[in-house]
Amino acid sequence: MAESEPTQPLEGIRVVEVSMWAFVPSAGAVLADLGANVVKVEAPQGDPIRGLTMAGIKPGTNGLTFMWEIFNRGKRSVAIDLRHSTGQKILYDLVRKADVFLVSLLPDARQRFGIDVDEIRRVNPGIIYAAGSGQGAFGDEAGEGGYDAMTFWARGGPAAAVTPTAIIPSACLPGLSGTHSAAPSSPEVSPRPSPSGSEPDRAQSSTVRYWRPLCGECRQGLSVPVCSTSTPCPR
Repeated sequence: MAESEPTQPLEGIRVVEVSMWAFVPSAGAVLADLGANVVKVEAPQGDPIRGLTMAGIKPGTNGLTFMWEIFNRGKRSVAIDLRHSTGQKILYDLVRKADVFLVSLLPDARQRFGIDVDEIRRVNPGIIYAAGSGQGAFGDEAGEGGYDAMTFWARGGPAAAVTPTAIIPSACLPGLSGTHSAAPSSPEVSPRPSPSGSEPDRAQSSTVRYWRPLCGECRQGLSVPVCSTSTPCPR
């Protein structure tokens, strides 16, 4: 009797993602890696990362926009204009059949486009709603945005500067922040909505506090962002 093909852990799980750049898209990519069916919703002009020149490599070089591919691998994509009610209705049709909703827009934009947690759960009460934010879901800066290294080093840099030398400081990258977001967004590990309607939130700034890079050889924590041959081994 032939063995059946191995089943991916999130096979059959449907994810709708409304996000851009790298932070939350990396969470969607991880869910896709695990077998989820991820549909990314972009504005008509597309995710801005499609136009990003990185390390001198322009988008479309040799037929590939590699930064887009890194954070959006395994997904399908559709352009929907959420500024209009017709576009919102199309999105709601996707949400009704989804298990997870990922979003990186700011709170005021989510309300304006009809994709805040209350509206999405009105359409699908059982959906897991996960929002990635720059500065966290609560406090005076909850409505403020964030971008890449400027966000996590704005918190992590000063924190590292005043950390005693005996303590290894933390470092982070937006893709790693998104990876941390993927786990609580997974139906395999995340509870369904509570009566209070709370939503999982992962902030780029908060991930800095606990991510510690590890040496690939000895798995010992390092005080530098990456381990390389130019880095003295702590052993």
